[in-house]
Amino acid sequence: MFRTYKSQSSAGFALNISLQIFHATVRSIRQKHRSPIMGLLSEMLQSVMFVAAFWLFFKFLELRVRHSAAIL
Repeated sequence: MFRTYKSQSSAGFALNISLQIFHATVRSIRQKHRSPIMGLLSEMLQSVMFVAAFWLFFKFLELRVRHSAAIL
């Protein structure tokens, strides 16, 4: 009923979070596609299209970040 938790090191905590993210991602992909390869390719294509859309948007509007000494 009650669980006791051991304190983890920073590396252990990072590993635990990474594993949870990995398993959540795999579960999400597997729910969308039966084939893991097609699911992975679909997710990669969607990500590339998302980045390309933002790139085209900023290129079209010519929004460029100007580096100045004040920012650095």
